[in-house]
Amino acid sequence: MMMLKWLEPAIEQRILEVSDACEEQTNQLYEELLGLLKQLESTNSISLDLISKIENVYVLKTNIVVKHAYKAGFDDGMYVGSKIK
Repeated sequence: MMMLKWLEPAIEQRILEVSDACEEQTNQLYEELLGLLKQLESTNSISLDLISKIENVYVLKTNIVVKHAYKAGFDDGMYVGSKIK
């Protein structure tokens, strides 16, 4: 457990790097989402504030998924590594 606390800054940095890479890989989907949100805005059936909130939820969800997935993968790697010894 002490080792994980020591590694935490490196893990957080790597999560940021992985998150950036995921954003690059999903940029086309993000642009599609923005296009759909702009279509909603143009119909005057939804406010710009609500559109911004939807966009923020999408980005936040992506960041949470990356963080949890990376940490789960790291923990799995540590577990497998401990069994190999």
